[in-house]
This record gives sequence, structure tokens and C-alpha cells, in this order.
Amino acid sequence: MSSATLLHELVPTYEVASRHTIWVAADPARVYEAARSADLGRPWLVRLLMALRAGPARLAATLLGRAGLRASTDRQPSIRPVAFTLVAEAPGEEFVLGIMGRFWTPTGGLVKASADQMRQPPPAGLAQGFWNFRVEPSGSGTALSTETRVRCGDSATARRFVRYWRLIRPGSAVIRTSVLRHIRMQAERPPV
Repeated sequence: MSSATLLHELVPTYEVASRHTIWVAADPARVYEAARSADLGRPWLVRLLMALRAGPARLAATLLGRAGLRASTDRQPSIRPVAFTLVAEAPGEEFVLGIMGRFWTPTGGLVKASADQMRQPPPAGLAQGFWNFRVEPSGSGTALSTETRVRCGDSATARRFVRYWRLIRPGSAVIRTSVLRHIRMQAERPPV
């Protein structure tokens, strides 16, 4: 395992960050596979918080006659209805997901962005959210960690986002810990 994370290489500077770790009674390869194929929106608490957050976007889509963003497929982690972009991966060790938008607005102002676009700083008026999952051997199991970093395209955007972050940080932490517990449950489940 390398000491530098992919996340740090991609996003060395950022406005906010949040890190969470959980110990899993399974080997790193099994934990990584569980994380990589996880339905990040499956835990009931995540579904509840995301439904509350997505309410304004759904209302706007209905009123404006637009389809919302759809969940991704093909083992791409997502929280419905948001599809994340796989930005980078060190198979068996770490992967980084990304999303771009105006997160502080009622609809989230999501902007479709490729992995290449996510590797570049965001344009003014937008912010990029990065979410990694990393596994490391720990005793007879695995330390599974996740870190979220957000970088903004300009100082005005950073001020807006930081105000929004102060409000949603507790809910964001609940989502991350719920997802980690879900992955742990999947990884520790006996093979069928």
C-alpha cells in the first residue's frame, strides 16, 4: 500500500474535508470488492436523507418537465438519483468518485462531468465533490476509510459552499458512517 492516497494526489487543496474509518473483520480484497460494488444508497438512513435533499430537485424537474439524473450501472457506486463519476482507481486499494455542481442550491445544480473534467479545477461558480474509499490491512481485518473533499472554482463559490457545508455536515457524516457500516455488513457476510 502506498502512503499517499489517490484522493490527495487528485485534490491536494480543497475547501472542506471529512474523514471516517471503520474496522472490518474481513480481508482487504473482500472489503474492497464490497465497497466497489456497493449500492451506496441502500442504507435506510441514507435513503431518508437523500430523499429530503432530492425533494427540491424532484419538484423542479416535475414543474419544468425534465428528467433528473439517473443512477449509474455496471458496478458504478451511486446514491440514487445521483450518479458519481469514477475519477481514479488503484484496484484493490482505493477508488475515488466525483460529482460537480452547485450543491448549495435547492436542486444541487449537478453538472455532468467526465473523469478528465473532474481532474481539473472546476470553473467559477461550480464545486467538485470527491469521495474516496480506501482499504488497508489492520490486524486480522481491514481498515476501511472514506474521505470527502470539496474544492470550489472561485472564492465566491467557496463562501457559498462553506455556508452550506455548515448546515449539512452532520447529515453528510451520518451518510458516510451508514455507508461504511453497510459495506462492513456486506464484506463480513459469509460467502454463499
